[in-house]
Amino acid sequence: MTNICILMRGRLRLSRQALESLYANTPEKDFTCVAVSDSEDDFRVTRLLRSYLDHKNFALLEANNSGHVLAQLKNLAVGWSSQRFGRGDWLYISDGDVFFMPGWLEKLTQAAQFSESAGFALWGGQIHPFHQPIGQMEWQSPPTALTEHSILDGPSWLMRWKTWNDVGPFSRKNAPGPCQSEEYPFCERLTKGGGRIGVISPHCVIHTGLTQTDGKDAPGRKERESIIPEGVIAE
Repeated sequence: MTNICILMRGRLRLSRQALESLYANTPEKDFTCVAVSDSEDDFRVTRLLRSYLDHKNFALLEANNSGHVLAQLKNLAVGWSSQRFGRGDWLYISDGDVFFMPGWLEKLTQAAQFSESAGFALWGGQIHPFHQPIGQMEWQSPPTALTEHSILDGPSWLMRWKTWNDVGPFSRKNAPGPCQSEEYPFCERLTKGGGRIGVISPHCVIHTGLTQTDGKDAPGRKERESIIPEGVIAE
């Protein structure tokens, strides 16, 4: 079982696509989902999220116009997930502008479990400076999933609950690059303690957000566009 925490901040089409792909491409018995709504200007996103409350494995936190920074909202989601559903084998934290490919969760958890013996404790997007590649050079006979599947989005993370206990929660800190705010000190603490952060390529969770809140291109836009499957919405 995996506890999934998703932060939704506007972008109705992308939010709908994220939830639809999550439930279409992931067996419900394998995950629980806590979504945080912080859509200041678009109540339609909150209304969309409420429509999923009929799923027994789904819970919603409404923090509209809260003024919280992303780190605080994600921490709230993780805490509520633990209280509402208990703790499964894995914890997955993501922004809402993603598309979950078929079989994504099984592929990622299999790869993560295999690479734990080499000290890897966190798996996420390759735009982050802490990542180390996991590939043929490190393994004599890696399973197929290990060299074929990963997450592109920097704010998407897969970890054991023990990793969260040891180095969490997220905190706000100015970082030396884009898309590294609340995750940067988290990763610093992990790597200083000897943990490794892995990225496996290509990707089974697709980042669909091509622009930032100010309308400028998001970091890595060209790379994101190049792997978006036909029919997947990106904006």
